[in-house]
Amino acid sequence: MKKVPNGQFLIDGFPRNEDNVAGWNKDMNDKVNLKFVLFYECDEDECLKRALARNEGRSDDNVDSFRKRIQTYINSTMPIVNSFKGRGLLRSIDAGSDPESVFLLTQKCFEKDGSE
Repeated sequence: MKKVPNGQFLIDGFPRNEDNVAGWNKDMNDKVNLKFVLFYECDEDECLKRALARNEGRSDDNVDSFRKRIQTYINSTMPIVNSFKGRGLLRSIDAGSDPESVFLLTQKCFEKDGSE
């Protein structure tokens, strides 16, 4: 990992499940000051529309595969998200709007505590 001047960093897409959380807590819990978890909320239909539109040509880029991924996400990741929410560490963003609006909302999350 590249060292950053202010010692702050962002981890994308993590943790996804209980094993990730357990590993993080074991190895990192006493080494970092977790300020918040950023969560982008987007309804299933919008997620499917965006995923199918990216047209990466993968064999599993189809509605059935995406629905299975979403179900895995709901079963494995949402309990983790809810845990962070219960601890007051979750900052949610409505990701259903245009990218520029989502970016502005994201910036505001980092500005709340000077984490820019």
